[in-house]
Amino acid sequence: YFKTDEDQEYRVTIISNSVLYYKSKSLVRYEILFQNLSVGQDLAGRAKSMEILGTGDSFKVFSTVLAVTKAFIQKHEKDKDFGGFYFECQNKPSRLKLYKAFAEKAKKAFPKYYYRESADSANTRFIFDKYEER
Repeated sequence: YFKTDEDQEYRVTIISNSVLYYKSKSLVRYEILFQNLSVGQDLAGRAKSMEILGTGDSFKVFSTVLAVTKAFIQKHEKDKDFGGFYFECQNKPSRLKLYKAFAEKAKKAFPKYYYRESADSANTRFIFDKYEER
């Protein structure tokens, strides 16, 4: 958890969310989630929104999420089943622009990872894999 200067509280969660295959090995790809808790929570305690737009905090939020991601990667990238990580956003123009800027910062922070984007009708996924998919 962290709080911004604008008094917005965020939670960063990293979960094992997908499996990728490389040279007949199953590897784990982790999802990086960050949620604005200041907009309230549902009955299960989950943030109702991942909203960052309009808070004035996007630089601080992304910088902090990147620092948390770096610490996680440094701790786990040598695990035998570590395959990479990703984050995603809804396909709304303002959100895509913001997340693409975050992806550019992440590409510089993780130059050894293979970067790609994958989109469907609702979301775009920004993927950083340890190994290149073939």
